[in-house]
Amino acid sequence: MYKALMRPLLSLIAVSLTMPGLIYSNGAYAHDFNSDESSSFLALVESIKVELELAQNNHASNATVAAKHAEHAHEHLDQDIIEEIAERNERLGRNLPAALEELHLSIGNSSSGEIQTQIQNINDLLDETVSVRIDSDQLTNATTQAVFIATLVDGALEHYKIAYGLGSGDQHGDNSTHDSEESMSMNDSHAMDNETKTTQNGTITDIVSYQTAQGLAGRALEVFNGTVKELAPANSTEALEDIETGLTRLNQSIANMSSPNDVEVIVHGQVHPGLQEAYNLQIIPEFPVPLLIGITAVAGTIAAGRLATLRKSN
Repeated sequence: MYKALMRPLLSLIAVSLTMPGLIYSNGAYAHDFNSDESSSFLALVESIKVELELAQNNHASNATVAAKHAEHAHEHLDQDIIEEIAERNERLGRNLPAALEELHLSIGNSSSGEIQTQIQNINDLLDETVSVRIDSDQLTNATTQAVFIATLVDGALEHYKIAYGLGSGDQHGDNSTHDSEESMSMNDSHAMDNETKTTQNGTITDIVSYQTAQGLAGRALEVFNGTVKELAPANSTEALEDIETGLTRLNQSIANMSSPNDVEVIVHGQVHPGLQEAYNLQIIPEFPVPLLIGITAVAGTIAAGRLATLRKSN
C-alpha cells in the first residue's frame, strides 16, 4: 500500500521540479554559496576601493557623481565593521572611518591632487586593515577567494539592476550586498513590470550605480586573473575557462548596457556554476516556498484519492 501511494507522488514531484510555472522566475539561476567572514570582508574592502577609484575618476568631470561615490565608500563602513576592526587594531578602527568621512565631507572643495593623496592614504589603510583583520592562510585559501569573486559579481549584478531602477533599493550602505548568502533573484511582481519597461527602452536611470556595477565587474575579472585562478585545483582547466569567459562577457554586457536579465543569466548561468565546479563551492540548500506548497497540496490530493480507492476495493 505504501509503495502504491508513493509511486505517483514521486513521479509528480519529479515533473513539478521541471515546471517553470511553480518556480520563481529568476530562482532557477540563483546560487547562494556558503561563505565566511573573510570572503565578505575582502569583498567589502574591494567595494570601497572601487567607489574611491570612481570618486577620483569623476572628480574633474562631474563633482556631483564623484561626491556620491565618496559618500557610498563612507557608508560601506558601518559601526559593526568599525568595531570588528578596532578589536584587532584600535588605530585602524579610528583612522580608517575618519579618513573616509573626511574625503566624503571635503571632496567638493578639494583639488584633484588633494583627492588623489587622500584616496591613496585610505587605500593604504584598507590594505593594512586586511592584513590585521584576515588571517594570512585565508588570503591564499581557494574557497575563500572563490566566494570573494562570487560576492563581487553579485554586487555588480545588484548595482546594475539598481541602475535600471530595479533591485531592492540603495545597497551602498548595506553590508548584505557583500554577503554571498544573499540571493540576487527578484521576487516582486512590481519590479518585474519595471524591468520590462526599462530594458525595452535601454534606460539607465542611476549613473552612479551603473559605474559601480562596471567597477565591481572589472575588479572581479582583474582579481580572478591576477590571483584566484592560480589557486584552483589542477583539473579545473575547463571550468576556469568558463569563469574567465563569463567574467569577460559580464564586463562587455554591462559596457553595452544589455538588459538586466541578460546580465543575470551570465552571473548565475555561467560565472557561478564555473566557480562552484572549479572550487567545489557548497550551495546553501533552498527549496522555493511556492513549489513546496504546490507539491504538498497536490500530494495530499493524490494520497486522499488513493486511500479512497483502496477503501472501495476493500
